[in-house]
Amino acid sequence: MNGDGQGGNDLIYIPRNQSEIVLDPIRDTAGNVVVSSQQQWNQLNAFISQDGYLNSHRGQIADRFGELNPWYNNVDMRILQEFGVGGGATRHQFELSLDILNVGNLINSSWGVRKVADPASLSPLKLVRFDATGAPVFNFTGHATTFIDDPSPFSRWQMQLGLRYLLN
Repeated sequence: MNGDGQGGNDLIYIPRNQSEIVLDPIRDTAGNVVVSSQQQWNQLNAFISQDGYLNSHRGQIADRFGELNPWYNNVDMRILQEFGVGGGATRHQFELSLDILNVGNLINSSWGVRKVADPASLSPLKLVRFDATGAPVFNFTGHATTFIDDPSPFSRWQMQLGLRYLLN
């Protein structure tokens, strides 16, 4: 929208109400309306309402980095036991360790899960065209929520067993 020829890097104006945005019906390849303008507004309005930052900034241009990923907790645990085998000059020392990363997620699958911005939520509007007055016309292509569960290993529990031989 700023004329730099790049898409997906412009700050979004958060409409206060339906009169502040023009939405084009989404059509299939045969030209039939798949999603009406009213349905898109209802989806966009619900998207704005579910996000505290967007909802509190209606009628404004969103700040760059105005919304941050939610805080999450990650608790790790280590159990370490030393033991020896043999006696006298031939005694061998060992350490046995058990590391559990993200213990909360091991206990309950909904704990220790990071929330990250849904890529579709970063640019929820697609510029379709400009109308006769030069006003931009959009399609809402975002999802219902801003954040999704991070599917990476950061959101899953992991376990590691270790054995170390100690030199005297």
